[in-house]
Amino acid sequence: MVRLCFFLPRVAAICLPTLATIWLPAQTHGTINILLANKNGIVLVTDSRATASDNRHFDNAAKLFQIDDNTICSIADFGTDPGPYKELKLEVTGVVRDFRYNLAQSPEPLSFEKKLQILAFEIFDQFQRLKDEYNFSDKVLKSKLSSQVLMAGYDLDGSAKIAKLEIIVNGDKTFGASYSPHIEQVTNTLLFLTAGLDNSVQARLKYPDQFPKETALQVYALAKKRDGAANMTLEELEELAEYLEKDSATTHEVIGGPIQKAVLHNGQTELTVPPHLAVGAKPNKFVFTGGVFVSNSVLPAVSSYTMVYMKYGCKNSGVKLDHSLFYSGTLDHCYFYFNGGDFYRDPKVVIVSGYLVLGPDVTADDYRVKRAQELLPELNPVPVPYKVLNLSEDIQKKLWSPPADN
Repeated sequence: MVRLCFFLPRVAAICLPTLATIWLPAQTHGTINILLANKNGIVLVTDSRATASDNRHFDNAAKLFQIDDNTICSIADFGTDPGPYKELKLEVTGVVRDFRYNLAQSPEPLSFEKKLQILAFEIFDQFQRLKDEYNFSDKVLKSKLSSQVLMAGYDLDGSAKIAKLEIIVNGDKTFGASYSPHIEQVTNTLLFLTAGLDNSVQARLKYPDQFPKETALQVYALAKKRDGAANMTLEELEELAEYLEKDSATTHEVIGGPIQKAVLHNGQTELTVPPHLAVGAKPNKFVFTGGVFVSNSVLPAVSSYTMVYMKYGCKNSGVKLDHSLFYSGTLDHCYFYFNGGDFYRDPKVVIVSGYLVLGPDVTADDYRVKRAQELLPELNPVPVPYKVLNLSEDIQKKLWSPPADN
């Protein structure tokens, strides 16, 4: 008999740390993203600064991304709230890499608007994941979650388009979100979009005459009077965007570092970014689960996603260790199936007793098994090869199919 008290299937994304991952500080805030466009081309610039909760600055934050050959975007505010569990911390670079990979699997080219919609869904899904974390934890999400995206690119018909997207998700436990896309086709008129700490940039773009002492604005001011800046050259747009970014850095301490720049012209895209930007791990899909699982079978519950166990109870049943995270709960006389993968065990997790069951890719003298035993000292000190268990063939098919070559 199997009894499952409750199960919450929220699919989202996590970044499991790897040696190749360069992490940003635990909390980041503050940026400026500036997009200028007219018939001569499109320019998008951002800063590179991330600011930790203790006000330390790190000038290696990736904020400008190439989605595909025809599309670029910048993302502001994402990552301001790292969530209650640092092991699940999201990196915007990892989310964009996942988004880019998913786009590449499309059997047909996607329109500019469709790409924007998919990116909005990806970000919304991450915010819902953060809310799930808070709902399972004892901590409170006090404020709303929000992110601003600027996107530019060429549509299926070759026309140049720009867009601003803002996503807001309620901070309380109620369901509520807003999705506000704004898409414009680039024509002869100068268009501009901004995100982040953009009040000073907006003021200078709207009213350049009010800043006569800023000589770098005068070319723009004259062009705006002449024809609405419709004929500013691409080089002039680049100079204006870079000046506005640097001016913002003098006003806001949380803005700074090297400029990241994208230029779109004649159907081509070109990115100029500093080296050594932080690279987040590509997210793994995961699902939260909680409740009490009681079974007379050693077969574990298995998902194709990474499992995150919260307030979980295991009694006379099995769990898969590989790529799982255990945050709270009590596990008594459980079989922990291990095939050498990463896992995390929070100190709050209570293990009464159990067995470490070895999969086809590890042996008792494997260093990974030794490490698992250190993290799970309550288990029987002698690991058990899965082949000695009843239902070993079923275990292999369920957990490790197709079987690994030994």
